[in-house]
Amino acid sequence: LDFFNNQISGSIPSEIGSLSNLLNFDVRTNILTGEIPIEIYNLYNLTRFGVGNNQLTGTISPSIGNLSDVYFIDIGANNFTGTIPVAIGTISGLVELYMAAASGFEGEIPLTFSNLTSLNIFSFQNTDLCEPSDPTYQSWKSTVSQYTGSELVCDATVFHPQNVTAKMVSGTQAVVRWDDDRNEFSEEL
Repeated sequence: LDFFNNQISGSIPSEIGSLSNLLNFDVRTNILTGEIPIEIYNLYNLTRFGVGNNQLTGTISPSIGNLSDVYFIDIGANNFTGTIPVAIGTISGLVELYMAAASGFEGEIPLTFSNLTSLNIFSFQNTDLCEPSDPTYQSWKSTVSQYTGSELVCDATVFHPQNVTAKMVSGTQAVVRWDDDRNEFSEEL
């Protein structure tokens, strides 16, 4: 099913999930809206899954790990939110993974991604995703021939806004408590 760049609008029909022999689902570069129907993740024979460059919303379901035969995933350039499912790191034959320009993605790239030994292309620039500082991940990253990240590294030295308590003082907001016990600053504050 290849509807790449056809100006198709509307939502992805859940009935597509009943096409059990479907190998290619490519609806990239259209005007699709709504969420990815959960039924799509039951297409166990799928080898290509491309929904990038649409206006899709919601989160990516952990059920994406059901697509165990997929070698190509493009979920970038949409309006998805939330974190990236750990289950993507279980898709052992994954060769290309595009998540770029999805500004609603946040958090850390799962450490399970270091299990993706076949991955040649990994793109997540222009997102709020950060890469783990874990040595295993950093070593794996060097094996991905085309790695284009956000240039953000998750680390204990990152400022955590939840550690700051503020309240209104004389009509202006003032910091009244700063708990830095979850940080490891390397320089004096």
